[in-house]
Amino acid sequence: MSQKAYNKEQSRIVMKILTKNGFDNFVWYNFLNENHLPNKKIMERMHSRFKKTNKYSITNVLQFYEDGILINKIIL
Repeated sequence: MSQKAYNKEQSRIVMKILTKNGFDNFVWYNFLNENHLPNKKIMERMHSRFKKTNKYSITNVLQFYEDGILINKIIL
């Protein structure tokens, strides 16, 4: 049985993706192998990966949370 690259309960950083009107918002979790990195590095990597997706063009705001607390926001 293979292990997931991320886990809702074990990932340290949650990235909420707030999209333009008419599109559903969604959530990404950081990769588990990044949990040892500083928050800034995890957020940079998540943002970089997300930029490569087709959903980037419909996104307004990225919000980053740790333990349910907003720690960063990027307005696109």
